Amino acid sequence: MFKTQKVVHKILLAFIFPTVILLAVTVTGLFSTYQHHREFADFQQFLIHGQQGSWLLYELQKERGYSTVFIASGQQLFSPEYKMQQKKTDEALAEFNRLKIPPDKHHSLGLDDKLSRLATSLSQIEVIRKKVESQAISSTESFELYSRINGTLIELTTSLFQAANDVKSVQLLNNLLNFIRAQESAGKERALISQVLASKVITLEKVNQILHYGENQRTSINGIFSAASQSQKKQYREAFPHSINNAVSITRELIASHYQLQILSSAMIQNNQQIELQLLRKAPSPTTESSIFNQSLKHGQQLQNLLKTIQQLAGDNEALAALITSTATSLANFTALQAANNRDTPIALTRLQSGLEQVIFAVETLNQSLLIQDTRQWFTISSNRIDALKKVEDLIFAQLYNISSANIADTRQTITLELAFLIILALFFALFYFVIIRRILSNFHELTTGLLNYSEGNLAIRLTAGNKDEFADISQAFNKMAEKTVSYIERIRKDKESLDNAVGERTLLLQQQTEEFAFQHWLSEGLTQLTAATINEPSSKSLFQKMITFLSEYLNSQVGLIYQANDNGLTYQAGYAVKEDANIQQSIAYSEGIIGQAATQRTPVRVSSTQELEFPRIETGFMTIIPRNFIVFPIVKNDRVIAVVALGSVYKMADKVSTFLDYAATYIATTIEVLASKEATTLLLEETQQQSRELAEKSKQITEFNEELKAANQHKSEFLASMSHELRTPLNSMLVLSELLAKNDGDHLTEKQVEKAQIINSAGKDLLRLINDILDVSKIEAGKLDVDKDLFDLHDLMQEIATTHSYAVREKQLALDLDLDAIKKCRIYSDAHRIKQIMHNFFSNAIKFTEHGSIKISGTIDDSREQPAAVITVTDTGIGISKENVNKMFQKFTQADSSISRRFGGTGLGLFISNKLANLLGADIKVKSSEGKGSAFSLVLPIEALSNLDARMPAQASETLPPPAAVPELKVVNSKALFNDEPTTLDFQPIPEKQVILAGSDAITVMHLKKAIKCFELTTAIKTNIPEALDSLSQSDDFHGAVIDVPLKKEQLSSYLTAVENVTDKPVVLIYPSQFHTEITKLDEQSNVFAFQRPLGHQELLTKIQEMLAG
Repeated sequence: MFKTQKVVHKILLAFIFPTVILLAVTVTGLFSTYQHHREFADFQQFLIHGQQGSWLLYELQKERGYSTVFIASGQQLFSPEYKMQQKKTDEALAEFNRLKIPPDKHHSLGLDDKLSRLATSLSQIEVIRKKVESQAISSTESFELYSRINGTLIELTTSLFQAANDVKSVQLLNNLLNFIRAQESAGKERALISQVLASKVITLEKVNQILHYGENQRTSINGIFSAASQSQKKQYREAFPHSINNAVSITRELIASHYQLQILSSAMIQNNQQIELQLLRKAPSPTTESSIFNQSLKHGQQLQNLLKTIQQLAGDNEALAALITSTATSLANFTALQAANNRDTPIALTRLQSGLEQVIFAVETLNQSLLIQDTRQWFTISSNRIDALKKVEDLIFAQLYNISSANIADTRQTITLELAFLIILALFFALFYFVIIRRILSNFHELTTGLLNYSEGNLAIRLTAGNKDEFADISQAFNKMAEKTVSYIERIRKDKESLDNAVGERTLLLQQQTEEFAFQHWLSEGLTQLTAATINEPSSKSLFQKMITFLSEYLNSQVGLIYQANDNGLTYQAGYAVKEDANIQQSIAYSEGIIGQAATQRTPVRVSSTQELEFPRIETGFMTIIPRNFIVFPIVKNDRVIAVVALGSVYKMADKVSTFLDYAATYIATTIEVLASKEATTLLLEETQQQSRELAEKSKQITEFNEELKAANQHKSEFLASMSHELRTPLNSMLVLSELLAKNDGDHLTEKQVEKAQIINSAGKDLLRLINDILDVSKIEAGKLDVDKDLFDLHDLMQEIATTHSYAVREKQLALDLDLDAIKKCRIYSDAHRIKQIMHNFFSNAIKFTEHGSIKISGTIDDSREQPAAVITVTDTGIGISKENVNKMFQKFTQADSSISRRFGGTGLGLFISNKLANLLGADIKVKSSEGKGSAFSLVLPIEALSNLDARMPAQASETLPPPAAVPELKVVNSKALFNDEPTTLDFQPIPEKQVILAGSDAITVMHLKKAIKCFELTTAIKTNIPEALDSLSQSDDFHGAVIDVPLKKEQLSSYLTAVENVTDKPVVLIYPSQFHTEITKLDEQSNVFAFQRPLGHQELLTKIQEMLAG
């Protein structure tokens, strides 16, 4: 940016910049207004082009109508009119060509292509005329060629009007374009109807075209009138009255109705013929007859409506009206008879058909009369209507021209005003420079001269530049400044005198600050000395004494007291220069006296008096002095009073006493609290040491007592072991004898005697189990229980245990589930007898405490541990155990509660023994139970590695790694007995050469089946999957039959029955529960299936097996 030094230049620049901006805005506005002016002028020129094009279109439309009639009538009609119209068209074309559109508007409006196509079309007019005069083209071809030229001209006119940007102009242009399109449709309609009237030929295509052009006119005209204002509607309606439009509409509808009459008449005749054929049939189809009748009725109603319309259009034609009335009556009579299925229907049909033929003849006669209508008359009526449309079009052109002229006048006026504003702005700038700037320069010169004189020391000079403007304000400001400068010089003289006084005051202030520093040093020094005097005091008494002594001496007090605060009040701790008697040492309650009040309100209290005060006297040793001034200061920390200090003096106490005490209060409170905490800790330590000595003495007594209990317990265990051996000897004899009596081999005992013998045997076995438990407990407590480990198959052991308890399970009508597939071929090194003892306890408890439901024994392999383990779990649905009683169950003589012992019996030793045995075997017992839902007891047996077994049993070393865990398959035992009798001694012959399959979902039941057919000495294959067993029977020739125990699971029954149906050549025996009787009887037709409902007769089963295998 350039720089200027003179103020006048800066003023000029400040004025020129906004002036230039204003000029730029004005010039821009002027240019924009000029552009609008050009646009309005161009639009007015386009209106002239459009109006001339509309005139040319009007003449071309008329020429098209004359040429079409001229050709259709064989050059009989409109020959001179056609020649005259050619001249009018040429005049309009010459006027149109004289108007040239500026070339720069061609591209902006996209007119290049349209002008080219229009020029090509207009050049073909002479060619078309020659073909018309020489009959080289048809009337239809002439119609199409003229219509194509008119379409190109309408397209150009539409493009020209796109330049309009005024709202009023756009609306009027839309109306104008709609009138031009309506006028073109009216011209096409005039030509087509004239062609029909001249040629006396009408086709469906021409009827559709006539109706199409009529609909286009109606849509365009209705749109124009709906969008126009009230005043415009009035003007349009005066130029285009309803009467002209109605005359054309009547002729159009008569010609269209003529063709529709022909179509409906043909349809009615065809329907009547179909109805006659249906009536002649012996058994006509009701549906077809109804359909034809409804269609005939529909056509009849349409025909009747159309005839009424023709009657209205044709005027007063009495013969046609009577014929239509008679036919309508016949149609109504036929419809009623047909609906009632009356036998006179054929007669009514004949009358209706005769009436329709008369109507059709009358319609044809009417059609001929319509076609004979005068072509010239129609041409005149339609031309009058087109002329009316042209009047409305010219009216709109006039309105658009007026609007365009008004816009041009407005823009001219705006351009004149903007030019005038530019001239005024230039004159104002010249006036500003030659008048105002010169005056400003004169004032600047006067100001400069006055300021230079003032700077040279002429303080008396004053300025007079300006006349009530800014320069006058500057002059007045300078004059005021000069006057103030003189006054300031006088004031400086006076200020020098006051400065000397200020120096003296400053000196005094420094003395005061020195005294304040000395006071702060006194405070710090006092706190340091207080800390040094009290920091290592071992007891509270010496601490309080050192504190009050130091405070009294340092604060120049002749007497002092210190009290410690507690929950009950203030307790005297130490004093300075006082006689310690009973009055001094007594406690003070809160709010009692001045000392108690100071503690309560937590603020210092000062007292000064010439009278004697009730305060301790100052003891000098040989005399007593009464203090006249004292202060009571509470020591507060965290809003809690720790202590209270009271100081007395014969002198007036300075303010610095309170300041020092406030300064030292935090240290005093902290020191008192720390020492109190230390003394409390020391006291607590002494109490703890005393308790430790007492506990050591009691521990010694408990140890001696435990030794005595151990000795007594050892004697008890040895006694129980000895007594158990002594009791088992006679008990075994009693069990053997009672069992022999219960068998009653010689039938010497009655039934009741046998029952009593069985009770004796059962009670003896219970007693023997109790003795064995007591013996095991005694051995465990004595540490003499031996473990005999060996390698055995865990799966076989669990099967044996399940078989042992299966009878007790069936007796309680429970289901037994076995899921031991995961431990098949799992051999472990442990004591099989002790494991069996633990599992017997688990089973016995499950059976005892389960009233209904099921008992499940499952085996899994746990590989997640450091050492793999086999987990055997017995799960029941019994009464369960609460969480608080689970751990108690492994104690001696313990059950969940006393009600269980009374209800189920038992000694509470089973789980205790099982837990001890598991510990001896290196195993664990885990329990999961929920009260009221059941329990799950798991025995976790470690599986020793193969190398460890080799060291102990080299001769038996084998693969002991467990197999992969299999998906468990549940097996269910029927709650009812398999057989309802015992087999008698029959002569069943062995059949060792036969092989059968025994299948069932419960292994125990299958074992019972195997035992039941043992007399046949058969080779048996046991399967737990019934479908697989039946597949093996069908596919293998080694098997001769199968015995299937159907389980209780109904959801699997359908798969079992399907598998049975697939076996057709070998015998199958089904043993099923009673609830499946309906499903099983469906197999009665299959001869190779033998079904028995459980429980069944043992003898019956053996007989049936012998029969089916005999062949």
